[in-house]
Amino acid sequence: MMKSNPPLEIIKCSRGAHIRKTLDGIITSWDQRAEDMFGYSSLEVIGQPFSALCTQEQQAQEKSRLNKMRESRCIMHFETEHVHKNGSMLLILNTLTPLWDLLGNIIGASRVVHDLTENNRIRQALFMEQQRWHAMLSAVRDAVITTDQRGHIEFLNAAAERLLGQGLSRIGGQPLRHFISLADGSLQAGIDEALDISMREMRSLDIPLRVLAGHASPILKSTISPLSPEGRQTPGTIIVLQEGQALAPGQPELDPLTGIHNRTTLETRLQAALASAHTQGEQHMFMYLDLDQFKIVNDTCGHAVGDALLKQIVSIIRGCLSTDALLARLGGDEFAILLLCCDSDAAGKIADDICNRIEAFRFAHEQKRFHVSASIGLVRIDHQWQDISALLQIANAACYTAKQEGRNRTHLYRDTDFAIKKHHEEIQWVNRLELALEENRFSLYCQRILPLNENSGIHGEILLRLPDGNGGMIPAGAFMPAAERFHITSRIDRWVTKRVLHWLMQHEHVIDHIDVLSVNISGQSIGDRAFHDYMLELIVSTPATYSKLCFEITETAAITNLADANSFIASMRRFGIRFSLDDFGSGVSSFGHLKNLDVDYLKIDGQFIRAIDSNVIDQAMVRCICEIANGTGLKTIAEYVETVEVENLLRGMGIHYTQGYLRHKPAPLDEMLKP
Repeated sequence: MMKSNPPLEIIKCSRGAHIRKTLDGIITSWDQRAEDMFGYSSLEVIGQPFSALCTQEQQAQEKSRLNKMRESRCIMHFETEHVHKNGSMLLILNTLTPLWDLLGNIIGASRVVHDLTENNRIRQALFMEQQRWHAMLSAVRDAVITTDQRGHIEFLNAAAERLLGQGLSRIGGQPLRHFISLADGSLQAGIDEALDISMREMRSLDIPLRVLAGHASPILKSTISPLSPEGRQTPGTIIVLQEGQALAPGQPELDPLTGIHNRTTLETRLQAALASAHTQGEQHMFMYLDLDQFKIVNDTCGHAVGDALLKQIVSIIRGCLSTDALLARLGGDEFAILLLCCDSDAAGKIADDICNRIEAFRFAHEQKRFHVSASIGLVRIDHQWQDISALLQIANAACYTAKQEGRNRTHLYRDTDFAIKKHHEEIQWVNRLELALEENRFSLYCQRILPLNENSGIHGEILLRLPDGNGGMIPAGAFMPAAERFHITSRIDRWVTKRVLHWLMQHEHVIDHIDVLSVNISGQSIGDRAFHDYMLELIVSTPATYSKLCFEITETAAITNLADANSFIASMRRFGIRFSLDDFGSGVSSFGHLKNLDVDYLKIDGQFIRAIDSNVIDQAMVRCICEIANGTGLKTIAEYVETVEVENLLRGMGIHYTQGYLRHKPAPLDEMLKP
């Protein structure tokens, strides 16, 4: 198969300098960006060896790199140091690509270089600033802990290490909830919620906390404050625990903003109500209330004004309740109400009254008037519930259903409520997926993609699996809908891509038979510029064979995020990464959008393949796709090929590759090491 040189358009789109040289290292081409980067004009360097610009240490490696590129016939990525004309040192990221003649012989090398000098200086400055900051915090007498966006420990000062009884070297990177809980210690996950509220609302929280060293540990006065993303890649929190200033036993545990009960008190009372339902057959009612449009006030006027609104909302809710009802703030704009010895009809009337009064209320600030409403989920507390965790989750799901039904309304959970059960199941999946990400429980499988009419290396699609605990594997289709609904697919994509790149790097010398490994990228990742930045950082820091990597994006995701998709594709192509358009043909404007997407493969939607041998419409559709692909130089892949008859028909149509159970069932990724 004849190799081709890098297209001129791709080189022009690159932000790096472009240099060409012979296999002996003699410079033959030197563009304007190279002149700007190194300080030498083209007249000064063309005809000279490139090694003249290298440090003495790097000069010895130049020849070996060219020899290795010629022998391996692949693209190489590496960092080097070079000398600017003014004598200063440059840190350079290099991409070395073979240049071919028409007979397929390597005749030279194309070198695209990016100047990392300034980035490296900034990293060093940030590191020094971080060291000074850590030194300052270490001198503070109170215990100081910082966490990242996920609530994992980043830093402990000496006082915090003494308090926790463990050093940063041992527990750094672990979730804070493993070592600290809310004051009563009944809900460790509650600390995660407190950290999230502080970061999301950019405000400090005064919350009593307890170290999980034992039940006798004191309750400490504590402040959780957000760490701004400025100077950091992601948000985080800083927790200050005032050692030696324990709260007095029996001190009321109230929400510091609104003065009503907090989550800790609510859970204690819920536990007692559930116990009476089991032992005495009593029925109580529980409400989960979430404000609608509250974020508009926060974003428009600031959190101080949002806090003032919350206080007024609490006053409205209190006016609808009897004195024996318990009203608690769960966090943010979420509240809970416990009604003892109450039936669903009476609770429904109270919930409707709350909704009506909040809906009629208008919040005024600086000549602006805001309208908010409330969605409420109602749940009976009876013998069917075994613990308050399930009760809280179902109530939250009922509130979510009320929002889905149009907001400003109530929804009573019933045993036959399919939508709520589905939402509850998805919440269970989310908890399981979070744990899988934290503890690296996922497994990578692969299904081979085989050529029909040509000899080529092995192709494969990476497939994600989750062990079920009984020796089996759960396919991604079972849990990805929940991951998408709760916006964690981008984190899963990061996990998968990082593992695949490390696998390619680890097996670099034994995967010559592998041509392409395809990794699925979700629509959420395509539309997430932070994911784009993460991928660039990951690729620069992982010296893998990127030319073997292909990203699969669905047609729907690409069309929905067309600008972001094109930006992502362009940035990845600089490293030789290929792209496949998955589920092609499923969109209503497939062919119209194809000309706007720079991809290498079209993977035809399985709905056109499964019964193509008996459906003339499917046959016509696939033939049309083949003609378009052949006319644009794209390769076609047919998925869900399960019979010889279908495979033979596709071969006659000119399909390039097939994927399906007929030829290969998904297997652990290491199986791809076998030719």
